[in-house]
Amino acid sequence: ADSNGCAAGNTLEEAILQGFYELVERDAFAIWWYNGLSMPGVDLSSFDDAFLASATDYYGRCEREVWMLDVTSDLGIPSFVALSRRPDAETEDIIYGAGAHADPRLAALRALCELNQCLTWLPRPGGHGGGGHSGRPGPSARPARPMIDDPLALNWWKTARIAECSWLAPSPDATRKKGAQYAVIEKTDTREDVEFCRAQVEARGMEFLVLEQTRPDIGMPVVRVVVPGMRHFWARFAPGRLYDVPVDMGLRDQPLAEADLNPAPVIA
Repeated sequence: ADSNGCAAGNTLEEAILQGFYELVERDAFAIWWYNGLSMPGVDLSSFDDAFLASATDYYGRCEREVWMLDVTSDLGIPSFVALSRRPDAETEDIIYGAGAHADPRLAALRALCELNQCLTWLPRPGGHGGGGHSGRPGPSARPARPMIDDPLALNWWKTARIAECSWLAPSPDATRKKGAQYAVIEKTDTREDVEFCRAQVEARGMEFLVLEQTRPDIGMPVVRVVVPGMRHFWARFAPGRLYDVPVDMGLRDQPLAEADLNPAPVIA
């Protein structure tokens, strides 16, 4: 058991939406990752959002590159992965975060904020916080060694390189996407948003199920959203969307065999 699809909200409908967006994010991530798909990059400066636009400078002061991929699935709900590496270091220390939302700006913010959390796991090259090369205040102090002791994560940070992990880089055959290219598909009523999401799921032959978990002594709406058939990012390789969606979207001519799926572990 895990917390996949669990969320709280100001209203029941809001909780349902947030739980569902987590399912969308992880489903899109799994389809991209395990199929090793080459996906288009996203221009962080194109969303008219100062936080997103500042990411390149911030990560540069951490001696890192940062970029974003559009891994949106057949559901059509914007799903992004933000990634970062140390380009000139012996180990690239590749990290990533993901986000999904009907509003593409919010999807991008979620992915970048999750990436920022991962950044705290790793030591900052050359010392602890302080000023960057420009003399401006630098990122906060970080530990001298990784905060995560998981063997898979440590091995990933030591060995993974973009040159050997081509699915992590923006597709060289696609122009970077701009914020203006995405339609905001949110409605004016949260219930309508939920109905839209349910329609997308049911149009693909799946069920949209909601278990209410609100505690009566607290009263804040809490739910678990379950869509049998949508994928987690863990290595779960039963037949279905993991193999079929890349073909349906025209990203592969035929489904991969399980033995041909990307063997790289997901660090989360």
